[in-house]
Amino acid sequence: MHASSTQVRSQSEPNPNLNAAVLIATEAKSAGNALFEANSFPGAIVEYTKGINELLSVLQHPIGNLLSVLYTNRAACFMGLSTPQLDRALEDCKAGHIADPEYVKPLYRQSLIYEKLAGQKLAAHADGFMDDYNEALTALKYILRIDAKNRTALAGASRIREIMQTQEKVMGTPFPYLDSLAAGKSSNILLDLRKAVGLFLKTKLYRGQCVEQRLPNLLFRLLNDETKHEDEKFMVGVASGLTSVMRVIREDGLRLYPLSFFHRLNGAAAGHVPRARAVQREARRAGGLHPSLR
Repeated sequence: MHASSTQVRSQSEPNPNLNAAVLIATEAKSAGNALFEANSFPGAIVEYTKGINELLSVLQHPIGNLLSVLYTNRAACFMGLSTPQLDRALEDCKAGHIADPEYVKPLYRQSLIYEKLAGQKLAAHADGFMDDYNEALTALKYILRIDAKNRTALAGASRIREIMQTQEKVMGTPFPYLDSLAAGKSSNILLDLRKAVGLFLKTKLYRGQCVEQRLPNLLFRLLNDETKHEDEKFMVGVASGLTSVMRVIREDGLRLYPLSFFHRLNGAAAGHVPRARAVQREARRAGGLHPSLR
C-alpha cells in the first residue's frame, strides 16, 4: 500500500483538533495497510473508514493527501473482496481524486474498475461497455497530464485503445452512416438512418460527437423532404428516429437546441397526417417532445 506522507492540506481556518485527527488517521492507515497485506480486506476497510471519518470530522473541506490515500486504499479493499464491490470502490476512487488531484493512484484504480466493468458487460453482451472503456481511458489520460512518462498509464492507455478499436470494428460507429446521409450518397437512407440512430442510442461515447455533427438536424431535414412525403414507412421511420434522439438529448442534458427547434419539430410532425400524428402520440407517451409542446 501507499506509504504516503501524513500531509493534510491546510484549511482556511486552523483547527486545534487537526493534529490529533491526523495522528489517529495515520495510525488507522498503518493498521489498515497491515490487514490489507494479510488479505484481510473487511478488517482493512474498518481501519481505513476510521481514518476517513476522523479526518472528515475536523476538515472544513474533504481535501488532503492523507485523506486521498485512505480513500484509495479502501477502494482497493472493496475491489479485493470475495464479492468485489466495484461501485463502492469507484466512489472511493473519485473521492480520493477530489481530495488530492495530483495523486495518481486513485485515477489508476478508477481506470481498472471501469475496465473490469466494461469486460463484464462485454462478456454478458450488454450495452455500455464502450462507455466504460472510454471512462477508463479518460482516467489514464489524466494521469499522463500529471506525469507524461508514467509507464503504467501509457501501457494501460495503449491496451484500452486497442480494445476499443477492435470493438469499433465489430460493432461499428454512427459516423460513416451520418457522412453518407449528409452527402446524399446513401443507397438505402432508412437502413443507414436506423444504423446511425441505433448506435447513437446504444453508446454514450458517440452521442456528443453525433450532436456536433447535427444528427437531429439531419433527421429533421429528411422529415421535411417533400419528395418522400408519400412514403409513409420512410417518414414514420425518420420521425420515430428523431423523437428518440431528442429524448436522449434531453435525458443526457445536451441542451444544444433552442425551443424554436422543438416547435419546428412539432410542426413538421403534426403536418404529416395521419402518419406523423401516430408518431407524435408515441413520442409524447415516451416523453420525447419538449414539455412545452405536450
